[in-house]
Amino acid sequence: MSLDNINVLHKIKSEDLIFSDDIEDDRTNTYLTLNDYDWVSYKLSTRFRTKDMGLLNVEFEYVGFTTAFMYITKQNDCKTIDITYNFSTDIFKKHIIDFLQKHIASWDSQYAFNGEEEVIDFYNDVLEHGTVSGIGNHIIN
Repeated sequence: MSLDNINVLHKIKSEDLIFSDDIEDDRTNTYLTLNDYDWVSYKLSTRFRTKDMGLLNVEFEYVGFTTAFMYITKQNDCKTIDITYNFSTDIFKKHIIDFLQKHIASWDSQYAFNGEEEVIDFYNDVLEHGTVSGIGNHIIN
């Protein structure tokens, strides 16, 4: 695992995000999946497009262990870098509760909840307190 690749990620703010005029790409969309079958699997995913880091596909995952995961696929031009972070489930719990509370509170609002601030805070918290556990590179054809 090359430590040089870790420097491709840094904390972000809402102002760092680039938006297009396409309605599906214009805001920070969030996707939440809660599965409780024989095994717990909670996933929150989003996508950030920034000028200096390119496109980041981000997924936070909790599977019932004491460790949760953040998977990032960073795309720039034709190259992608996959980075996995491990972090405490306490961080996952904190952010998923915040996300859900704000989402539910927005039900009576005239505006849709997009979760931008919440997923940015979650991402930044994992960058600060998580541990890189895997890095991989590949070329997109």
